[in-house]
Amino acid sequence: MVVLEEGTKGLVFNEFGSEVMSIEYLSLWPENRWVKEDTIRMWYADAVANGEIGEGFAKMVDIMEELQSAGFVTFTTQTRMI
Repeated sequence: MVVLEEGTKGLVFNEFGSEVMSIEYLSLWPENRWVKEDTIRMWYADAVANGEIGEGFAKMVDIMEELQSAGFVTFTTQTRMI
């Protein structure tokens, strides 16, 4: 059994708590590519540090929405496990 836990930075764990894979999100703009959650969180941290977007978001969906609202990136709803 594989369990995805909220707030685990896109990591997927088995029933023993071992990491088995991670999640990537499809970005369409500025480049069409698959992006790992750690990279998206890094983009968010950089934008917050530069005062370009608001801080305080922890959930991935909120972080992605904030980055999209600011015009930094466009994501699809597609994800994949790697």
